[in-house]
Amino acid sequence: MTLKSLLAVPFVLGALGLGLVACGDDEAEAFCDRAAEVEDAGSALAGLGEQDIDAAKEALGEANTRMQEAADAAPGEISGDVDQVASFIDDLNRQLEGASRPQDLLGLTDDLQGRVAELQEASANIDAYIEDNC
Repeated sequence: MTLKSLLAVPFVLGALGLGLVACGDDEAEAFCDRAAEVEDAGSALAGLGEQDIDAAKEALGEANTRMQEAADAAPGEISGDVDQVASFIDDLNRQLEGASRPQDLLGLTDDLQGRVAELQEASANIDAYIEDNC
């Protein structure tokens, strides 16, 4: 697994939706606004070069900050799902902080593989909420 694909996993899964425009009520609107910021941060991750570990750290740090804000704003019905994705990104961010080269990330692959199925379900629940409310 390459650095780029490793960092893109939570965003490729569709964590926090695509094409967010506006939402119906205040709680949903606050969450949808934060989700759009996560999407923007995820786009920055997608544009990284394969060997640029410092840019990856910076971009993932920004994505992590935005994801934690989205988790804080998440409505009760999806808060568990958003917390699960936020936890994954936070864990990935912490593990990346100690890396100085892409090879340092090879050990993360096993952990990621085990959590991808869980993230897919959480992501589907979040996407459904966004589709209905944003």
